[in-house]
Amino acid sequence: MHPWACSVAFIATSSDEALKLSDNYTEITYNHPEGMSAAMPVVESIYLARQGLPVKDIRQAISKNYELDFTIASIRQKYQRTERALHSVPQAIVAALETTSFEDAIRLAVSLVGDTDTHRPQHLQEIYIHQ
Repeated sequence: MHPWACSVAFIATSSDEALKLSDNYTEITYNHPEGMSAAMPVVESIYLARQGLPVKDIRQAISKNYELDFTIASIRQKYQRTERALHSVPQAIVAALETTSFEDAIRLAVSLVGDTDTHRPQHLQEIYIHQ
């Protein structure tokens, strides 16, 4: 996920606006339905974290788009690298929600050996910083 796609969470004044801006931006940068739909929960996670919502509430909000009922530890052994957003974005979000520090976020993301564009810490840090 392009870091600029996440930046819309900083200028939005509501969750709905963040999602609309995400859609507008990713339509240009990705122009693919899977990429566009994958950006939305990342942007929404960042927006909600910036609003001070607890991790459990962010997880619940994002669960409407993705199954997040797993831990990184529970999938680490069987997880296989994929560029498909459907199979990498939820893992990146869960890694961010499980972190205890920014360093831990990096470790969790790297431990999956997944899509480095999606799992990179820039996307995770905003969720962690605002927990």
